[in-house]
Amino acid sequence: MEKSSINPFDTLRDELAEIIRSVVREEVQKLKAEQLGAPQIVPEPEERLLNRREVAAILAMTPGTVSAKMAAGEIVWTIDPSDGDRKVRRSWVTQYIRNLPTYTGPKNARREVVA
Repeated sequence: MEKSSINPFDTLRDELAEIIRSVVREEVQKLKAEQLGAPQIVPEPEERLLNRREVAAILAMTPGTVSAKMAAGEIVWTIDPSDGDRKVRRSWVTQYIRNLPTYTGPKNARREVVA
């Protein structure tokens, strides 16, 4: 008489492996669905004083242009008590960007978007 060469533990191992794969697939699908449905929260950068070069880098302009916009009153600034230089709060730069007008259409025939 021939004895079965199939080890019952191998069968059990294979069945458990398939159950685990199935559970992991379901959990990954749930996580993907949650990520797609939930808005991504972007943390606010910490409030600090920015120098003209930092403001220029954020706004993609030169420090000279930042100085001109400060002089014209377009960018609000303060004096850093530690060194006497003009500085801009990060939140003020963010507000400046939010207050910029928005347009649609080609540049030479743009129409301002009114919210």
